[in-house]
Amino acid sequence: MCGIAGFIGLSETGDSLGEWLRMAVKRQSHRGPDSDGYWFSPDGQVGLGHTRLSILGLGPQGNQPFASESREVQLVFNGEIYNHRLLRQELQQLGFVFRSSTDTEVILRGYQAWGKGVLGRLDGMFAMAIVDLSSSTILLARDRVGQKPLHMRWSSTGLLFSSELRPLIQPGDSINGDALHEVMSFGFTTDTSTLVKQVERLRPGSWLCIDIDSLDCRQGTFWTPPPLDESSSAPMTELISELKSVLGSAVRSQLDADVPVGVLLSSGVDSTLIAAIASQATHIRTYTVAFPGSGATNEARVAAQTAKQLGATHTEIHGSDWTSGGLRVLLEDLDEPLADSSVVPTALVYREITKSVRVALGGDGGDELFGGYGHYLRYRTHHWVQNLSPAIRWRLVDSGSRTLGRFGLRTGALEDLRFSMGMTRPRDRSLFPEGVKKQITGLATSDGVAPHEVASAETLQMIDLATYLPNDLMLKVDRTSMRQSLEARSPLLANQVLDFALTRVPIEYKVSSQQTKILARRLLEDLDLGDVSALPKRGFSMPTGHWIALAGGWDAVVETITDTIGDRLGAHSPRKMMSAETIEQQSERNFFLYWLSLWKAETGVGWPT
Repeated sequence: MCGIAGFIGLSETGDSLGEWLRMAVKRQSHRGPDSDGYWFSPDGQVGLGHTRLSILGLGPQGNQPFASESREVQLVFNGEIYNHRLLRQELQQLGFVFRSSTDTEVILRGYQAWGKGVLGRLDGMFAMAIVDLSSSTILLARDRVGQKPLHMRWSSTGLLFSSELRPLIQPGDSINGDALHEVMSFGFTTDTSTLVKQVERLRPGSWLCIDIDSLDCRQGTFWTPPPLDESSSAPMTELISELKSVLGSAVRSQLDADVPVGVLLSSGVDSTLIAAIASQATHIRTYTVAFPGSGATNEARVAAQTAKQLGATHTEIHGSDWTSGGLRVLLEDLDEPLADSSVVPTALVYREITKSVRVALGGDGGDELFGGYGHYLRYRTHHWVQNLSPAIRWRLVDSGSRTLGRFGLRTGALEDLRFSMGMTRPRDRSLFPEGVKKQITGLATSDGVAPHEVASAETLQMIDLATYLPNDLMLKVDRTSMRQSLEARSPLLANQVLDFALTRVPIEYKVSSQQTKILARRLLEDLDLGDVSALPKRGFSMPTGHWIALAGGWDAVVETITDTIGDRLGAHSPRKMMSAETIEQQSERNFFLYWLSLWKAETGVGWPT
């Protein structure tokens, strides 16, 4: 796991791009404290930088940028490739000779053998840049579901790119108003935009090939979510066996490291599955976090019981150990604000476990792939909505919670209805990536989505996979883990698990009108962990009162937000959102406003113009 940065072209400010590159790498040194390295083209038009966290192949042979023998191909790479040993064998059969044991060299040799076709062969998490002087191109790419970030800043004179956002921020930059609206509406940005108008992200599962001399670009995708293979239906018992096999293979490959490995464990289905399967391969260390006085305390008790049953060495981390004011320090260190207070317990557990491990396995991705969210339940429950006319559907959404109650829907369904491809008005459709619209709807309309189409549970899963997973969950995991120089891995997002969940498991084996994660729970029962499988889903969140206390109290929160934001956000202004009656209801948005205030003061980014 590492941090990367690079440039093409001429400096806009007159400063040396070499100086910028060294600054960008230094600003990301927490991502890789073990070594750093640089490469510059002979004419100084292209540069690559890298800061390394050594996980596999700890010697200097794995340092980057990594070059071919002719030095015409240069690679910087952030992430981990879990099938690198199999690919190495294949490449050796093709005649390639390796000089290291690293997955980095496997990528470079794979590029030499297959060009950008190597991207589809990689099982792992990655963001990379490959300079090929023989074709005068640079190839940027990002893994299937966006586990690793890659930010870009374009200008008329060139391109800057970086793992993190902050090295790309320049004086005079402004907040992206559309992105700010998305975060206030959904909790995260939904496509390639960031909160900084001048910076964007590379889309997951895609590549961008840039001509170094002209800056002309070609772009494409190497992976899109495959459809369910309805011709190969299987009974539940067979699918349980298949899931156990593919997840077992993924967990074993992700336990591979030359440093100590731990497992994050809650009372949830996903992390328990990972821990249970990992314990069959080796003795494991498990970690959980608890906030006294909240439901998480019970979660910690269940996690401890599970760890004991698995024979794991277990550590319980207490949220009360964080002192008042510690939240400000944490958030000022992180890269970009989210409306997701679970970033705090996530950061806390990562900070503590780095005292004993350098790699942590978690259960991210299970909700999106196996039907874990409550809004999937609601759409399975209310199939009748699909039979309503378009006019009634709009009335249902726009009339709000009172109408929803009359129709037998809980008020929480209102946001779910709005956050669905089929129930967005034309003015809102730009919130979703054009490619995602076509993937999840399969509708051939001029703007990629039919206004009358009602979302299904399957559609919502695709939306979550394309938006919430990369732009909230993975962003949060990457920033909080890399801040502590820790590699966080997600076996449920391994290629074979992704393909199995999407092509082999029909929706009725994922979610019913009464239960989520049906198949995953059945596997837990098969592993003699039925007590956990019967528990309801609990988000990895933090009590509102706790994050407010960590910020120094509610008065301090209000003062910080009002001093920076005032009434600039209209309906979202602090005076309208932070009354005593709405503190709990608006907790995540208030958390975001507090974080945004700190971030804006730290970065100097201006308000939307």
